[in-house]
Amino acid sequence: MNESEGRTVVTAGDSPSDEVAIEDLERNLRERGVALVRVIHADLFGKARSKQFPVSELETLLGGVGYCKASVVESIGGVPLEGGRFPADLGFPDMVSIPDRHSIRVVPWEPDTAWVLADLAEHGEPSELCCRSALRVACERLAENGLEAIIAPEAEFYLFEETDEGVKPYSPGVGMAYTAGRRADPGGILGRLHRQLIELGIEVTAANREFSPGQFELNLKHESAMRGADNAFLFKEAVKELALDQGMIATFMAMPFAEHSGSSCHLHISLWEDGRNLFLDDDGEVSELCHGFIGGLIEHSPALSAFSSPTVNSYKRTAAGGLVPDSARLGGDDREAYVRLPGGGPKAARVELRSGDAAANPYLLTAAALYAGLDGISRSLPSDAVKQVPRALDEAIDALEADDLLRHSLGPELVRVYAALKRGEWERFTNAVTDWEWNEYVYQA
Repeated sequence: MNESEGRTVVTAGDSPSDEVAIEDLERNLRERGVALVRVIHADLFGKARSKQFPVSELETLLGGVGYCKASVVESIGGVPLEGGRFPADLGFPDMVSIPDRHSIRVVPWEPDTAWVLADLAEHGEPSELCCRSALRVACERLAENGLEAIIAPEAEFYLFEETDEGVKPYSPGVGMAYTAGRRADPGGILGRLHRQLIELGIEVTAANREFSPGQFELNLKHESAMRGADNAFLFKEAVKELALDQGMIATFMAMPFAEHSGSSCHLHISLWEDGRNLFLDDDGEVSELCHGFIGGLIEHSPALSAFSSPTVNSYKRTAAGGLVPDSARLGGDDREAYVRLPGGGPKAARVELRSGDAAANPYLLTAAALYAGLDGISRSLPSDAVKQVPRALDEAIDALEADDLLRHSLGPELVRVYAALKRGEWERFTNAVTDWEWNEYVYQA
């Protein structure tokens, strides 16, 4: 057990081929009462896909778990893409999910079960459609330049109950923003979420009620980019499971209620070299490197929208205004800006990308933001530029496909499949007859 990685993370050895280490790992899990191991990976939407095995199969599953590749190119409703040489046209071939044994953690609310994160591979190589691998490559690109990215996501979500009268938000009181305790959390659910996430190995630094009834925010600790994205991904899965355990539904939908606030996922980023935060210069001012990074975020903001605002519904949130940026600009300590500089001293200096919403895939959003920032640094792009961001999902996908830097960096095949999935989502939306249309026209037209 590795205490530095959270109280429930189990690690052993350096290579899955090390049989002695695998035996030690299995014995460790058995001694802790683990009977089942769930292998989990993220699809392109950021949804968790998983298979579960008895712990006796640990050695076998660490060598790889087979999946039908079509599952990675399914719409959010489970329909695989067809045509264009997608897997459905190629005989539904397999891909392999390779567990990362160092990510194994025992689930505190289900203590006979361990979760382990996995990467997707094909023919012995990382899959072009693995979003965790896409972020790993971005981190390696940074490392080639002696840099390390530290990130911290701030995720908001709603808790609600489904009743015979419809959806009822948990904690329906108003005027509870930035509040914790029983007045804002009458059933103590936020407190249980907070404690059990920490026990899972996900460090939550702050938890509170947000502006709207049933809306909460949990801030994650600043970590290396990969670990931070892993935590953000597992955080969403854990919150959904824990909410169901309490008889509730948790949603990370960007704008679930037209009359209430949308849910964001602000992403804090800093770049470090040899223990030094490079976003401040020797005089304690925002560095030229930081300005270049911000310039890259602004330059690529139209394409970044495909990952920061990844659903049709996301643009209901951006249209609602409030603390949501309507253009890409640097705003200092300004919560309506696209990029905010929160401050807080040498170790806390960072940029806050405020365009992300709660539905974002943390791996793809982080990778795309790092590539955009690196491009800004290499080209010394100015941080005082302003760009209009897309107003709808189809515009964001157009921008992504037209952005050579992000398409090449993330991988043409990943962008091709992601864009196809999102265009299908847009087409289903444009062809749907909504409740608003029915109520507006059925008796008057």
